[in-house]
Amino acid sequence: MNIFVSRPSAPCQEFIVPVNLFLRSLEKSGVNSVTLGVNSYTLDFPLQAVCESMETCCGAIILGVPRKKIFFSAGLIDDSDKEIWLETPWNHIEGAIAYRMDKPIFVIAHSTINSGIFDRGVTGKFVVSVDMRNEDWYKEESVRAPLELWVSRLPHLL
Repeated sequence: MNIFVSRPSAPCQEFIVPVNLFLRSLEKSGVNSVTLGVNSYTLDFPLQAVCESMETCCGAIILGVPRKKIFFSAGLIDDSDKEIWLETPWNHIEGAIAYRMDKPIFVIAHSTINSGIFDRGVTGKFVVSVDMRNEDWYKEESVRAPLELWVSRLPHLL
């Protein structure tokens, strides 16, 4: 079963191993993750390619993994020298495409990511928030149980 996984193609270094472990756990449960630029490639324009890839999928997981760290200082935000983690803007684009295509969506975000598609109530679905630096984050009951339930309810494409 194909599931579109929206995630940065180059996450922050400390998230690479935990994300790969999560994706391997999906594979072991019979889920083939499809991510443009990671394991799915095309010569089409990116938006067209996302739409075509998503057509072959039963649903979409929007994985809010930080792609880079930015440090602000001196008055640009409330706390000086506060670390900001940014998700890829493609999370929001791909999430909106999945929503518009009426694909079942499961949203998981690193604990510091909480805007756009990751805002509670935006898609009408629960948003799982977890510290993704922990290599076993996907095994936590708060992630594993709702994800298994979501996967079990997916329509299977023939």
